[in-house]
This record gives sequence, C-alpha cells and structure tokens, in this order.
Amino acid sequence: MKNKLQRLWKFCASLCASLYTSVVILALFFILVALGTWLQVQHGLWAAQELIFYRWIALIPVGKLYLPLPGLLTVGLLAIINIAGSLFYRFKWNLANSGLIALHFALLLLLISGALGFKDSRHYVLDLGPGEKQNQVFATDLWELGLRVEDDSGATWYLQTLRSELLQKSLDLGPNLSQVKIIDYAPHGALVNESVIPLHQGGEGQEWEPAVIVAYQYLGERGTAFLSPSQPLHLVDFPVQLRLRKKSHTLGFSLSLRQFVRKEYPGTTVAQSYESHLELQQGGQSRGVVIKMNQPLRVGDYTIYQDSWRLNPTTQMEHAIFAVVYNPWRTLPYYATLLLGIALLWHILLRRFKIPRRSLPTFVVAILIFIPNIAQAGSMVLAPPELAYVPLISEGRVKPVAAHAQNLLLSFSGKSSTKATQNKPKIDALSWWFNSLMQPANTQDIPVFLIENPELRDALGLRGADRDFYSWEQLNPKILRLDTLASRAFYIAADNQSIFDKEVLRLHQLLHQYLHLIQTHLLFEANFAQNSDFSQNNDLAQNSDLVDQLSFLVPDLDEKTPKNEENLVMEQTFGLWQELYRCWGRENQNSCENSSQNLVQHYQKLMPQWQAALKSEVILWRYAPFKLAAMSFALALILGLFAVKFKAKFLERGALGANIVALILMLFAMVLRFIITQRPPVTNLYETLIFVAICTTAILLYYSFTLGKVAHIYAAGIGSILLLLAQKFGAHGEAMPVLEAVLNSNFWLSTHVITISLGYGLIIVSGVVAHGYLWFYGRESQAKPTFKTVYNLQLYGLFFSFMGTLLGAIWANQSWGRFWGWDPKENGALMIVLWSALLLHALPAGLAKPRIFAVGAILGIFVVLFAWFGVNSLGIGLHSYGFTQGRWWPWALYGAIQLFLIVILWRRSSKAKLS
Repeated sequence: MKNKLQRLWKFCASLCASLYTSVVILALFFILVALGTWLQVQHGLWAAQELIFYRWIALIPVGKLYLPLPGLLTVGLLAIINIAGSLFYRFKWNLANSGLIALHFALLLLLISGALGFKDSRHYVLDLGPGEKQNQVFATDLWELGLRVEDDSGATWYLQTLRSELLQKSLDLGPNLSQVKIIDYAPHGALVNESVIPLHQGGEGQEWEPAVIVAYQYLGERGTAFLSPSQPLHLVDFPVQLRLRKKSHTLGFSLSLRQFVRKEYPGTTVAQSYESHLELQQGGQSRGVVIKMNQPLRVGDYTIYQDSWRLNPTTQMEHAIFAVVYNPWRTLPYYATLLLGIALLWHILLRRFKIPRRSLPTFVVAILIFIPNIAQAGSMVLAPPELAYVPLISEGRVKPVAAHAQNLLLSFSGKSSTKATQNKPKIDALSWWFNSLMQPANTQDIPVFLIENPELRDALGLRGADRDFYSWEQLNPKILRLDTLASRAFYIAADNQSIFDKEVLRLHQLLHQYLHLIQTHLLFEANFAQNSDFSQNNDLAQNSDLVDQLSFLVPDLDEKTPKNEENLVMEQTFGLWQELYRCWGRENQNSCENSSQNLVQHYQKLMPQWQAALKSEVILWRYAPFKLAAMSFALALILGLFAVKFKAKFLERGALGANIVALILMLFAMVLRFIITQRPPVTNLYETLIFVAICTTAILLYYSFTLGKVAHIYAAGIGSILLLLAQKFGAHGEAMPVLEAVLNSNFWLSTHVITISLGYGLIIVSGVVAHGYLWFYGRESQAKPTFKTVYNLQLYGLFFSFMGTLLGAIWANQSWGRFWGWDPKENGALMIVLWSALLLHALPAGLAKPRIFAVGAILGIFVVLFAWFGVNSLGIGLHSYGFTQGRWWPWALYGAIQLFLIVILWRRSSKAKLS
C-alpha cells in the first residue's frame, strides 16, 4: 500500500512539474486569451470577461449553445501548481539553474499577487465639486437592492448587494416587505416587454447598469417590480421605495476639492493634463495634496487616481472625478516585476554564447553612391528660405511654418510640393503656403486637392481621371453641393460610413482648412494693407477679435504676461507681418528677404528657448532623412542580392555600408524628433514602426557575423517594409501630434514603449531568420548557426516583450488604478509573451523539433502584427488613443503569402532531410 501511495505521489508530482504540462498550460492560456479578445469584439469587454477571464469554466458561445473550456481561473491555478512543482521537484538547485529558479519564483509571486488582488481589491468612484467634502465613494461594478422607508424618525435603508447567486432566493429587506425574491437579474441589461435582456458592453468607459425583476409581498398583497437604476418602485399607499443604487463605501478619511485645473493644448480641445488640489483630513489632521494624471495619492491601502472631469449642468462648475482603488496587495506585482527582470537577465547572462570577432568592412563605396541623393532636387523657391523658421501654433504645439505648410500640403495632395501647371513652375510647400496667405490668387488655380473616389468626382460634376488633382477654382463652385453631402455623411456612424462618405468628409475638411488660409488673408488685407503703421490705427486692447484670430502668429506668450506687455508684443509682431505682407504685394524679392530676416530675428529674441526645436524640425522638413534611409535600404537590398548571386565581397561590403547609412539616418532623425517634442520618440504608430526598424537593422547587422551576407538582405528588406508601413499607417504621426493627458509621462514612455517595441523587433527578426533556417535545412554548416540565431532572438524577444508588458501593467496601475484589465491591447501583448514562451518550452520538452520551432517563429510574426496593428483596428478597449482605421485585406494578403512560403520551405526542407 505504501509503495502504491509513493508511486501515485511520484506520478502526480512529476505530472504537475512536467514540462509537457507547462506547454499544455501555455497553449490553453494562449487559446483563452485569443478567444476572449475575439469575444470582446463580438459581445463587448464585460461580457467576454464574465464568460472567460473570471470563470473556472469558460463558456464559449457557438450559435445558441455554449462550449465549455477550462476558464482562466482554472488555468491560472494549474500554472501556479506547475511552477511550484517545477521549483521543488524538477529543478536542480545549483548555480547554473539559479536564474531559472529565481525566474519561476517571480512568476509564482506574480500569479499569486494577481489572484490576491483580484480577490480583495475594490474599485470605487469619487465625484467632487469645488468646495465639496466627501468620505463616501461608490463601487463601479457592485449594485445594491435597497428598500427605503420613510417614517416619523426619518429615512431607513435596508440593503442587499446584488449577486447572481441570489436568483430565486428570498431576501430580508426589513419588516415592511416580506418574501422579496429576485426572479431575473442581468449585471448589464435592460427591461424590454417586462423581461430582462442582457446587453453587451462595448467599452470600458461606458456605464454598467443592471436590470432586475423582483417579486415581493406588501401588506398581504403580492406584486412584481421591474427595476433599473433610473426606474425605482414607489408604493403609493405607504412611504416605501424599492430601488437599485451603486454600493456605497465609507472611507477612513475625507477629501475636499479646493481647485480643479484642466489644461488643453493651445488651439485644440485635447487635454494636456488634469490636476486637482485637495485637502485630506484624516485622524483629526488635515493637509493639502495634489493629484495629477499619472501621479496618484496613496492613503494606506487606498490609491486615488485622477480619472476625468465633468461639467455640472446646474451650477456650470467643473467636477473632478477620481478612481479610488482599495488593494492591500498592490505592491506585490511591483516586487514580482523587479524580481522577474533581474531573474530573466541573470538567466540569459548565464547562457553561454560566443561572439565571432571580425573587423567591420568599409562602407565608403556605399556612401559615395549615396551622397548624390542627400541634396534635394533643385526647385524654384518663391518664399525666402528664412521664412522656414517662422514659428506658429499648429495642432496644439509650436512648430515652424515650413513643417506646418508641408503637413498641410501633404494632407491635401499627398505630396510635399505642388504639381506644375502651364503658367507656374513647381514650388515647394513653404512658397505655396505663403503665396496662399499673402496672395491667394497666385495659388487658387494650382491643383492641390486629390480626389481618389470617382463616385465623389461624379457627384460634384467634375471631369478628370479616377485619381486626379483639382484646384480651388474648380472646387469652389461645388462647395454648397459638398456641404450637403457632408451634412448627410456626418450623421452616419463611423462603422457604417462607406468609402464615399469618408471621402466626402475628408475633402470637406480639407477645403475648410484652405478657407481658413483665405480668411487669414482677408484679415491681413483689412488690417495690414494701409500705408500707415499697423500700431497707429489699431488699439489691440479694444480689438480682442483680431488678437484671437491672429494669436497663432504669436505662439509664446505666457498666461501670466501682463496685458500691456502682451499688447506691445502683439503690435511688434503684427507690424513685422504687415511689412512682409506689403513687400509681397509689391513682388519685391529683395525687400521680402529683408522683411523675412527682420521677422525671424524678432521671433528669435521673443522665444529663444524654442530655437533648437524649430531648427531641428526645419532640418527634418528640408532633408527628409527617413526617405533617404528608405532609399539607402533599397540600395542595400539590391547590393545584397547581387552579393549572394555573384559572391562578390565588395558588393557585400556595399550592402553593409548602405544599411549602416540607413541606420545612422534613422537615428539622426529620431534624435531630432526628441529635441522637437522633448519626449521619447515612440508615442504613436509612426514612431514605433521606425523605432522597430532601427532595432531590427541594428540586430541583424550584429548577427551578420554569424549569418553572413544574407543578414544584409534581411536588414534591408525589413527596414524598407517598416519604413513603408510608417508612411502608410502613420501619416498623422509624422506631424508629431500632441499627447493625450494619460500618455504625457516621459518616464513610462521611455520604459514601457521602448522595451516592448524592442521585444516586437526581436521576435519579428527571429521569424524572418527562421525562413533562412528552413531554406538552409540539410546543410548543417549553415543551418546550425542560423537556428541558434532564431532561438536566441526568440529568447531575447520574450525577455523584452514580457518586461515591456509588465511595465505597461505598472503604468496602467499608476494611471487607471488597475494592474491588469484584460483590455484588447493588453491581451495582444500577453499573446506575444505566451506564444514565445510556448515555443521555448516546447523545444526542450521534445514537442517541437527545430523545424517546428522555426515555423512557430514565423507564425510569431502574425501574433506580433495582431498585437501591434490588429487590436488597434478593433475599436474597443480603454486604449482608445491608439485606435486606427485600416483595411484588413493587406494583412490577409500577407498571411496568404506567408503561408505559401511556409509550405514551399517545408517541402524543400523535407526533401533535404530525405536526401
């Protein structure tokens, strides 16, 4: 009997600690997260969380039926058992395994802290108006069924927290009602035809309201009540009210709002920051505190976050809204993350790897070939070059007029210069903008408005090709017709808008942007055209409308600047613009150059702190280093392909040199963007694509020591594709837009976004190199080092992806009060980690041979693309600032090509194996 128990114990322990079990758990985890994300699109965030993420048994809706699977709670418990079993049964405790042991301890701590936080944390909302004092908060996801009784002694409440387990059970709500029973209940639902209909929640920011049907007995009579928060039950014969309300909670301290400050970027409605000045009273003492976005207040086990604000319709006062989170285990994930990072790094450092030493080949040939491309093609410049440095406020920030003009012209025509006409030469964006401002008649016949939709062209009665350019003179007579079409398209939901509707709204917006230029010209003509000085005929103190309309020309006036000094600066600035406007009208080139220099020198004295940013942005405008980098990548790709074909050393060196030039150009441009924005240049899709292009290029150049000349082809190919995607999907990001308040944190942008983007790049490179492994399969001298590269890249990719995901979770905890919320963006990042971990566990378990591992690495590119692009296109989740609109067919085409390549390479490797 004892031997049987020992054998049973040994079997159970080995099963719990088995690497096979780890692979199964990771696979289940990945499937559940993928299914949960798909359900969030179909049924909403909350419904998916209830069906999968917060259950022991997950229920997957298939038609009208539900397919049962192990829920995430079950998989999480199995993971804890598996990790604990590995620690105490499978691993040998020695120095060689010390990193692995510490890593699994940290994972165990992270899972346990997540379970404890899920069990014990509570989320509340606090709404404070100016001068209000409050120590009572209301739960975000818990509701109470309350009986309110009014008598001579006042109002008495009998409360029962709503739970699904209370269905068909009698509740005790005091002596006035008896036999209260919940017949039906939906945590998020509606009352339709005297029945409860569950609703699907599409976004985390939406209200969660329940619907309940209760049966009750009152004074011997039975009745049924249909309740929602806005629909209580009043019993007329007796002062009794049955209603639903959010579950309240009393804090051990109180907060009163002294002042709420909401800052917006100039000229926009985008919030730059939220900030609340409060008085905290606790234990008979009071002190002043400040809560900002990304800077919460800690009071014991409570954390108070600046969530949002609202305008009270009665008092017209701004109320600050706070998220209040109670979590006695909030510090555990921080310790687990720190330990994870140290353990992962230690485990990787303990691995033995050798770096072949080989001197870098020269790339003089590539530079000599590339230098002629650096200078831009000459074009006739009508505007003096000095005007490029003139600052103005555009899209909420200070930028040089050169960059503003180019962004505007790009949005109109998709080109950085105007299309030549018979009467006018080709001019750049700066000259086009100044001519449109000073003398609109010079540009109104230039075709700069691109119309790609032939249906819109026909609807406006225009003639031309399917994709053609039109001038203001051609479109001006069609504005009333366009306004009618736009007013119809505006009221159609974005998801239901056709391509025609979207093109109508786009053209309508562009024409109104051009109208703004013309209206500014009319202001110039009305105020600057007189022969006398501007300041002699205008009293700015009395002309507030003119100051408001032209304030974008004076971008650096402090809010605390005295009014008389502000008017003086305005007069000086407008006077210099008047001088430039007059000489432009006289078409005196020399005079315009002098006026331009005077205007630029005035701005240099007025705003010296902006000169470095302005000069950096002008350099970006003039030389377009990212485009030059794309050209260099194209050159490297051609040279690399010829180097493989002809096995010529000088061509290989040329490909290496061209890749290095592209890398230097991208780094140079990213440094300029950092100087301009004063933040890490990884705040949007455009910047992260370029950052990943930099990472992948650098990684492949490093691995060129082991991969040889084919690494240059990989680097050039990936770099070209990522730069192309950046131009295609990140046109808005190229203009360096301002950040929403929740993203306005340089520390978290530097840590989370850079780390996770590096992880994306490593896993993509691993998948790309895996193609080479399948190609070289059967040639041991080439296949073995290639597979080692694939494996190492996957390992390092897991490290950076996992750490980046955890750092993002900490940032979410700092901003929103929750470490993890199963948001689609979070799910995508987790899927990358799970897929990579699944591959790295399946290989030593013997469940995946090197060829299978290589195919898995290739498929990992799909997972990265979904986490990177796909979840942004879903349109749901709290990461609304990252939403994009795009077509799915390019990704479907890429997937089809990639699967075709996998089949071809697999068949080739199979033949090599047989031979």
